Amino acid sequence: MVARDGDASLTCRQIADEAATLSERMGGTPTGGALGGVARAGASALIPGAGLVMAGVDALKAPERAQREADENRWHYLNGIYTARRCLQGGQ
Repeated sequence: MVARDGDASLTCRQIADEAATLSERMGGTPTGGALGGVARAGASALIPGAGLVMAGVDALKAPERAQREADENRWHYLNGIYTARRCLQGGQ
């Protein structure tokens, strides 16, 4: 879940700490995922059977991918709160 009950009471420091924890778990800050899809489509067109192999790998990684997506959504949400509260300018 992106939003949680206690989010309204988080301090800037707590927001930053949670976002940093998420970044560490994801192996870095989130980026757009469109390029990965383009690369897969290209490989499927060039390599016979690549689509089937990629589909199998995708199925195995579905739970991991779902967790990463949830983490990315939460990370973006926290960054929105951080910005809205003007934490970089010394906000609360």
